[in-house]
Amino acid sequence: MSIRLAVPGIWLAMSSLAGAVEIGANVNEGLLLLERPLLDASHTSWVRGFVPALAFTQGPRRVETDEGLARMLEAARDGRRVILSLKWNLKAGNCRVPAPDSDTERAWFEWVARLLAACDGRLSIFVLANEPMIDTMPEDLEAGPDGVVPFARFTERLLARVSELGVKERDGKPLPLYLGAFTRLQAEPVQTSPAVRALLDLSVRDSRVAGVDVHLHNRTLDETRAALEFLRSQVAKPVIVTEFSLVWRYKAALKQPIGASDKGRAFAEAHGLAPSMKVLDYLNHIVASPISQEEWRAFLASQPWYVPDYLSKMADIMREHGVSVAAYSFSQGTEQMVARKERIKISADQPPYGLNPLFVRLFCKPPAPGVAPVNAWVFDDYVRLQASAPDSRPSTE
Repeated sequence: MSIRLAVPGIWLAMSSLAGAVEIGANVNEGLLLLERPLLDASHTSWVRGFVPALAFTQGPRRVETDEGLARMLEAARDGRRVILSLKWNLKAGNCRVPAPDSDTERAWFEWVARLLAACDGRLSIFVLANEPMIDTMPEDLEAGPDGVVPFARFTERLLARVSELGVKERDGKPLPLYLGAFTRLQAEPVQTSPAVRALLDLSVRDSRVAGVDVHLHNRTLDETRAALEFLRSQVAKPVIVTEFSLVWRYKAALKQPIGASDKGRAFAEAHGLAPSMKVLDYLNHIVASPISQEEWRAFLASQPWYVPDYLSKMADIMREHGVSVAAYSFSQGTEQMVARKERIKISADQPPYGLNPLFVRLFCKPPAPGVAPVNAWVFDDYVRLQASAPDSRPSTE
């Protein structure tokens, strides 16, 4: 079922939306992954990460001394454009949305003000929430007796507070504020949920909202198209995609044998592996004993579930739907993180996000001293897309 917001002028022809999409690097909470040599090697001009709010408002982290924030601001000083999202992981913290004008709300808004003061003139986009439909307590995503969805009310009040701060982007203009990040928009129960309806309505009617953010972790490209088509039926403002992958397709393949196809059997035999070995077991095998980039590429090429030209196909789909910026998974970890790999185990119960990144230190050996191994086709396509984007090079000021 398609639901339309009753807003004049919201319908735009897809041809008028289409344009270049700029591809950047996403590191989620891992801001320390924004290593300058890797950013340079991949010609990255946009970076995106998030900060976990409760770790600052209730925990030990401080804006003034946080190493991750410092690394992100370093990327900005290098001339890269930065998207920063707030992660209100209230469900994990067993926290309800604070009541309006409560001490908690005032404390949280004051923290956001300190964060943005530290970032003034450095950010290009600020997203007010990361995956609220996943991270928020169910009670705060439903309309209360007054008909108001608590998280939507909190977001609107946060929007007003941030707008009052007068924070600038790196070009000196008012910092663009985005709502989101919406997830699973291809699913009708999500499309019709009270919180999604309220936040989409806010994004359309409030001029302080510059655009919307959506995450596209899907099983198929058709699901991706469906999510974007729904979003574009609702919102005519700019759209960014700060996370995307086929991770659910890849998760479904973890228990398949690596020799499920002729190519898979040939790969297994060529590398002295049992064709019956499960994909999950192979991944844990190479975590314990990393392989060459060439073997990793050969493995992926032998697997029928892997989509080697995914990044190129996604760029086309996002371009067709007027996405302006999209951030793709950047790195499995720094050298120091990977050195602690004895604590790393890939589980069939968790989505294998490690299959996505451009840099795969966890799976592969360095091709040369001090050189991070890259992830087959996605790295090549990522660099090509950087070169074709209108704002593909960081400034050298």
